Amino acid sequence: MRLEPYSRVLHLDETGNSNGTSLDLYGRFKTAIVEVEGIGNGEVVFEGTVGNLDTFQEIGAHNLKTGATETTHSDDGVFRVPLLGFYWFRAKIQGKTDSSECSVIAILYSET
Repeated sequence: MRLEPYSRVLHLDETGNSNGTSLDLYGRFKTAIVEVEGIGNGEVVFEGTVGNLDTFQEIGAHNLKTGATETTHSDDGVFRVPLLGFYWFRAKIQGKTDSSECSVIAILYSET
């Protein structure tokens, strides 16, 4: 079944470390395109879980500008995150000590 793209804000004007909003994917979404803006001196880590909200695992995300696929990103940018098989998804901000405001927005797709 094809679903329309689904857009969600994971962080809005975040100034410190945070797990942000966890999205329930219902096992139906295959890919996320995520924009990170204002990460400053912190890092964003894309994570997913197959059911238990206490056991998030890092997901390798593809930086669309540099072509690198990594689990931890320290630059602003747009990333493609594979979600096939995950039921929950989040973008954790860590190591952030400056006062810049960071926002993370995700668009979820049911097709790759």
